[in-house]
Amino acid sequence: MFRLHRSVNFDNNATTAVSRRVRRAMNRVLRRHHGNPSGAHALARSAAANLQDSREAVAQTVNARPDEIVFTSGGTEANSQVLAAFGETPKSEGIRILTMPIEHPSIMKTLEHLAGRGCKVETIPVDADGRVRMDGLEGLLAEGASLVCCMLANNEIGTVQDVPAISSLARRCGTPVLCDCVQALGKIPVDVRVLDVDYASFSAHKLHGPKGVGALYVRRGAPMAPLLRGGHQEAGLRAGTEGLHNIAGFAEACRGVPDLLARSGAVAARRDELLAGLRAIRPDLVVRSPADGCLPNTLSLGFPGASNAELIAVLDMNGIAVSAGSACAAGETAPSHVLTAIGVSEEEANETIRISLGDRTSARDVKHLVRTLRDFFSGATPSVPVIRPSVVDEAFLENHDNFVLDVRFELERRLMKGLPNSHQASMISFGRYLHQIPKDKNILVVCSMGVDATAIAYSLHSRGYRHVALLLGGVVGWQLAQPALYRRLGGMNAARLTPKKRPQ
Repeated sequence: MFRLHRSVNFDNNATTAVSRRVRRAMNRVLRRHHGNPSGAHALARSAAANLQDSREAVAQTVNARPDEIVFTSGGTEANSQVLAAFGETPKSEGIRILTMPIEHPSIMKTLEHLAGRGCKVETIPVDADGRVRMDGLEGLLAEGASLVCCMLANNEIGTVQDVPAISSLARRCGTPVLCDCVQALGKIPVDVRVLDVDYASFSAHKLHGPKGVGALYVRRGAPMAPLLRGGHQEAGLRAGTEGLHNIAGFAEACRGVPDLLARSGAVAARRDELLAGLRAIRPDLVVRSPADGCLPNTLSLGFPGASNAELIAVLDMNGIAVSAGSACAAGETAPSHVLTAIGVSEEEANETIRISLGDRTSARDVKHLVRTLRDFFSGATPSVPVIRPSVVDEAFLENHDNFVLDVRFELERRLMKGLPNSHQASMISFGRYLHQIPKDKNILVVCSMGVDATAIAYSLHSRGYRHVALLLGGVVGWQLAQPALYRRLGGMNAARLTPKKRPQ
């Protein structure tokens, strides 16, 4: 979308780049092991042997037995399979599941669904760092529970839980434990025997493996049911022909875990270097990640008075990727449920960004991020003005000097009508619409809630558009501020811009 001088990833908790060794392993499987592992001929046996090698590599990394590893499409599927095995039953009304309020959306959303089907879902209290309050957990367990959900390391603030202690409490009550280890593997040691859990989920793309593959650890003897039914694959727990090349990539990424752990100290030192640089710029900086018991690469930072949408856009314009929280919830407009759970207000959450370093983050990368934010807070980077929806009245909309640019996604446009006389462009391939956006008019960039539009507005500003503004609250804010105008004119005369054809 943007013209970048350099690209720096400070959003490694969202995903990591596939390593060279992983790409080589995947290519080798694609070339040599293209048989179906379920067959009975030589090609199939070769594929099956490769599958078993991969299973053993993943199992060894987390100290599991090979027959306790079920390959999945990722952590979300692994979490969903465990929860479905407990909650999607004819007797779901008798199921009581305990969960932390800072779990990943794949847990939270699935539990919301199960609650609608009659399961009882209760929240384990946490402290200001997001750590389980053991007395609260003990009290909930005393009332009886079917399952405890407890992630090892939080993806937004980096808090590492004392899972062995949690498992010990649960074990006394005969309650199994599901541990989401997705964000932990490759950053801190993960040993399912030490954790003493019954189920654990993993995802390859968090440790330089491919996307679309992960694993579920099921302790031998623990109850489990398939989420996908059909064939006999994965010991009957996950039907469908295995994606052998992705699984081999995951295994190779796991073989690289010792190297990642060896570099974790250097990553933590780089993180502290970054934090010191940012504190020099903003002494009022609020660190929401815990000082102790935290992932070595993760910083959740609050910048009082600064919108995280604007910060993300400014950094993005300079080739720096950060986020406001979980990538799996990035499309939502509500404040982070993790920050809310640890007592952060909605205003403070909207001033918070997550910075997550990688094992190859350099001192030069850190300086680039610090310098970019220094320029922004010092005023060297011009900010984009924000227009309140009450100002966008009929006279504003009919003024030919104003050009309303609607960058919502197609689904959002189907759900809610936009401003009248607006010009619709795709945010994803935005650069292909520039030839139809006039530089001599006042450009008002509009999205659903005023977040996505920030990146587009800064992109336009960097390309020489000097009269660019954002609509505060987006289309939703305009509908609330101008209900009569929305009912009468919403969506009228909206036109789709035509993208420039890609060169052949």
